[in-house]
Formats: sequence, structure tokens, C-alpha cells
Amino acid sequence: MGMSDILFIKAASTSVIPAITKQLNDLAIEHRSEYEIRFNRKREFYLQPLSDLHFNQKYGVFNSSGRPADKSVMLGLGFIALFLLLLGCINFINLNTAQANQRAKEIGIRKTLGSSKKQLVFQFLGETFLLTIAAAVISVVLAYWLLQVFSDFIPSGLEFSLFKDPLIIGFAIVLIILVTFLSGMYPALVLTQYQPISVLKNQIINTTGKPALRRFLTVFQFSIAQVFIISTILVAKQIHFMMNKDMGFETEAIASVNSPWYNDSHDKRVRFEQELKKIPELSKIARGGDTPASNSMSSTTITYIKDNNEIQSPLQMLRGGKDYIDLYDIELLAGRVHLNDTIRELVVNETFMNILGYNEPEEIIGEQIKMSENMYPIVGVVKDFNQRSLKDPIEPLALVGDWGNSSYGVTHFAFANNGDNSMSETISKIETAYKQIYPESDFEINFMDETVEQFYNQEKSLSKLLSWAMGLSVLISCLGLLGLVIYTTERRTKEIGIRKILGASLKQLNVLLCKEFLLLVGVAFIIAAPLAYYGLNNWLQDFAFKTNLSWWIFALSGLGMVLIALIIMSARTVSTAMKNPVNSLRTE
Repeated sequence: MGMSDILFIKAASTSVIPAITKQLNDLAIEHRSEYEIRFNRKREFYLQPLSDLHFNQKYGVFNSSGRPADKSVMLGLGFIALFLLLLGCINFINLNTAQANQRAKEIGIRKTLGSSKKQLVFQFLGETFLLTIAAAVISVVLAYWLLQVFSDFIPSGLEFSLFKDPLIIGFAIVLIILVTFLSGMYPALVLTQYQPISVLKNQIINTTGKPALRRFLTVFQFSIAQVFIISTILVAKQIHFMMNKDMGFETEAIASVNSPWYNDSHDKRVRFEQELKKIPELSKIARGGDTPASNSMSSTTITYIKDNNEIQSPLQMLRGGKDYIDLYDIELLAGRVHLNDTIRELVVNETFMNILGYNEPEEIIGEQIKMSENMYPIVGVVKDFNQRSLKDPIEPLALVGDWGNSSYGVTHFAFANNGDNSMSETISKIETAYKQIYPESDFEINFMDETVEQFYNQEKSLSKLLSWAMGLSVLISCLGLLGLVIYTTERRTKEIGIRKILGASLKQLNVLLCKEFLLLVGVAFIIAAPLAYYGLNNWLQDFAFKTNLSWWIFALSGLGMVLIALIIMSARTVSTAMKNPVNSLRTE
């Protein structure tokens, strides 16, 4: 069985699965090949329930329809949504109770006119219900737009038409009722506690909840916002690092065209190359196999004997001759490139040289390695370059010629730097040449820099998601802070009035009111920084080549949050401090 073969079996019950696995593994040991016995290798079998195929990424999807759904990502997104919803409810409670005094008179009058507490609670819940419905309608409209924004990485099948599904409609109705209850119940109960007599006499005792709880919620919100800000900056930094790191070969202004795998021959490829040579806008042309960085897994196992020790190593084969190495500007450290395309010689990279136990490129020239019973000489060594994305380490590699099986299926070319002609004109000339030789095939051109960029689609998706999560969490945290600021300034209106009469300046009043809130933002940063460091450090372990978790990421994030908080606080505190103190003291 090959790596991609799948055997379906129907087990009598789940309890017999370990026994079946053991039988299959025993069979594999019984039928071991000479190669497996010699190098102490063995094959193992794993059983996976059919229902597990949708989520389990361990073995991939057998029909090559793409990657299986990632349970952890879905749970993560679900938690972000739930968390944002909870933050919204918390903020609603904070803002509502913070402005309770403004509605106290209305409640007092309603109670005097005979409204019961139950009626008032339903009135406030009704108001919250209307607001929640309005929010739900806006969110459906936004969902349509956001599905377009995230269309690059949303799986097929996740479309706006899903909103017609009775299950989704039912879930939305339950959610609206739940959010109404969560966010409306507490303010309704707090607000309806006012006694009409004290309200109408202006003797309001502030019963709008515990300040400690508000502070905790604000710190909680800002901690999450800080984690998102730090993560967004670092992911952007890693993407920038990957996009700009030297891969070890030329990527600018280089493209390639694949010959069709059917109806192709060596003669046609040579003719196509001759046609391309007639195009003056192309400076270099080379025939070969895959590009230096691709998803190619073409490798073999080699044997090398040194000082009576047998070394076994995998070796990736990249097909390309002198023109290929020259076109991609791959640096030759020692030796030479193969004399011609059909001669069986190897040009290896530094990683392979080190695996064989050599440190200097010159020392390995002329050594022979064994590949499927034949011996091949090493004639050159090239500088290491990345064959895949920067997530993967550099693998042992050999550049080889066209070894008689017509494996030069790709034509590579570099564009000359003549600014007079547009790129599209040149591409249409290449297409014309291609259609002359392969009239029945579709023409497709692959640019090297785009190929490299495609390696990082997942990271770009993550960056986009994080940016949105950051924006939302910062916005929600700021609304929460605004609620706390309103609550505090409402409570301290008289104190501000007295301080103003006693000669306190606007700046002094602002510092006095902001000090408390900045402390909360500071505490949030102290909590968020180690959490973000731990999470991001783990994320960076996935990359063989990575950027640093620099101190300035944390400093910039903390400073940014402080600035945003200061702007929000000052807007409110300055307007309170500028009020005429006579008005705030007249309420006695």
C-alpha cells in the first residue's frame, strides 16, 4: 500500500479495533521487504472512524478535496464570538447603570403615577429588546459584507444564503432573547429600586452597582484588547520578515510556464524555448523541473559509505542545468555544474554536504553516492536556499539534469529590465509562442514572487482575522472605559465643582480623574504582556526561520492603548470639568 492508499473496513464493534490494528501490524512485520529488514524499518497501520474524517487532521482527507475542517480554529472563532457578545452585554450594563441618575426622576414619577416594579422592569427589558433587534438587523447586513471581506479564506459552502436556514433563524431568535435578558435584567432591577420620594426630593443614594466589579471588568476587557494588539503587531512583523527574507535565489521578474503533461515531447519543449529566444523582452531562458521553491516532494533515499560507516539520507531532486542555476542566481560554492543535461552528475547543497560529514565544499567534490544500486558523482556544491516556505527547514537537495525520462517539463524565463514595453504585451507574446506549439492547452504563467507569497496565505488570513478582532476588542474596551468614566464623573460632579471653586485648574482636574483609569490600563498591560508572550512564542515555534519577539512590540502596544484611553477619558473629564460649578452645586 502506498502512502495515499486507503483501506475501508467495517468493524463488528468498536471494542475489536485494537485487535484489528494489531493484526494489520503483525501482517506488515510478517511481509517485511529486504530493504525494511536491512534498515530496521517497519510499516504501521492506523484506524480512523469515518465520522472523524471531517475534523481529524492527522491523516488528511483521502479524496484530496482540500484540508479537513480544523476543530480548534472553529472553537477558537466560536469563543471569540461569545466573548465579544459578553463584552457587549457587560458594556451595556455599565453604560446603562452609569447613566441611571438621569432616569431617576422618570422612574420616580412613573412610580408615583402607579407603575409597579414589575411593569417598570418589563419597560426596561422592552427598550433593551428593541435595541437588540436593531443590532441584530445591522449585524445581518454587516455579515453579508464581512463574508465578502473574508472570502479569500472562508470555506466553500459558507454563504449568506445560510440565513434562510430555519435552524439559523431559530438560533438567532434565541440569541436575541438571551442577549436582551443578559444585558437588560441587571440595569432594570437596579433602576427600579429607586424610592419615588427620595428621587423627587433629589436625595438619590447611588445604588448603581459595585465600583470594584466595574474596575475588574474594565481590566478584563483591556487585557484582552492588549493581547490582540500585541499579537496583531507580531504576526504582521513575521509576515513582513517572511516576505522580505532572502530565499537564497532570485525571485523578482522571473516566471515559468509548465508544458502540458499530455501530448508533450522533448522536441516540442526545445521548439518552445527557441520561440521564446526570439522575444527581446526576455533576458534569460532555462528549461528544467520545478522552481527552486515549490511544494514539490520529489525525493529519493541515498546511501553513502564513509570510513566503513553507511550513511542513509533522503535527498530532494531538483531538475535544472547551468542555465537554470544562472537564471535563478543560485550561488555555486565549489566545483561545477553538470556538463550537459543527460550526464548523470549531482550538484548538492550545503545541508546535504553536512549530512555526509563534510564542512568544506571543496572536500566533497568527486565523492560518489549510491542511489537505487547505481553510483553517482558529486561535481558541485551550491549555497543553501529555501525549497519551501520559511516554516520548513532547508532539506538535503541535489540539482540534477534531464536523466532520459524527459523531466524538464517547465520553461523558466527572466524579464529584461526595459521599461518601454509593458509586462502584459510580453506575456501575450509568450502566450502566442505557447499556443503555436500547444494549441489545445490552456496557457498559465506562474510568477516566482507570487509562488513565494502563496506559501503564507494562512498567515495572511490569520493577520486579517487578528486585525478585525483587535479593532473590535479595542472598540468594546473603550466603550467599557467610557461607561466607567461616565459613572465616575457623574458620581464626582459635586467634588469637581467644589475643587473648581477652590481654584483647581482644568489640567489638575483632568489628571485627578484620569489617574485612576490609567492605573487600570496599566494593570491590564501587566496581565496581558506575559500571556501574549507565552502564546506568540509558541506560535513562532512553527517557523524554521522567524523574527524576534522584540520589546518594542510590547512598548508600542502599551503606549497605543494608553493614548486611546487618554483621548476617551479626557473627552469626558474635560467636558465635566468645564461645566459651571454653580450648576453642579445648586442641586443640593
